[in-house]
Amino acid sequence: MPALHKSTVAANMTNFRLVAPAEAHRVLAGTIMFLPPKDKIPKGAWTDPELLDGAFNHPVAIVSCPQPKEMQHTTHVEIAIMTSFHGSTVKAHLAAKGIHTASGTLAAERSGHLRVVTASKPYAKDVLKLRDGMGMKRDSCYVGIRRTYAVELKVLARYGFGREEVDGYRLTAFCVGEVGGECEGEGGGEGEGTWEGRRRR
Repeated sequence: MPALHKSTVAANMTNFRLVAPAEAHRVLAGTIMFLPPKDKIPKGAWTDPELLDGAFNHPVAIVSCPQPKEMQHTTHVEIAIMTSFHGSTVKAHLAAKGIHTASGTLAAERSGHLRVVTASKPYAKDVLKLRDGMGMKRDSCYVGIRRTYAVELKVLARYGFGREEVDGYRLTAFCVGEVGGECEGEGGGEGEGTWEGRRRR
């Protein structure tokens, strides 16, 4: 797994704020959240057993989830892990491994990532956009699309260590569809890219 997206806040990791039961209905597909350190996950809460230790303590994107009226604190949601490649670019990351690509877009495609807009580079091209002109906090940010995981909603925290609204960072509707389609791969059928479609699989 590549180097994962580190927070710019060099603070005690207890600063994060877990999503509250009353906020569950505000979490939609595309919401950017934070997966706390493994030892800070609420006791008894469920996380995908295939989640690697290195995936914890990093931002994630909600790939799919039920409709707001069905969302509860214990609902299982599908997440994709985000990475910053140590603040570098995916092209530089691959080049350091001896894999050279003609462009950052091709590098991202080859490594199984989509680039997400950042606050420091709001006008970058070929990136996933966030609502309301928001941008991720690192100079580079990518969401992995080759593998997704499921967790109970209550294990997730607000992105930004509690200083932002629970839905303050969310992909645009178009980009949610783009991420969902990429995570689904070339297969599909009725309901592809939706929570119901994924559950039927």
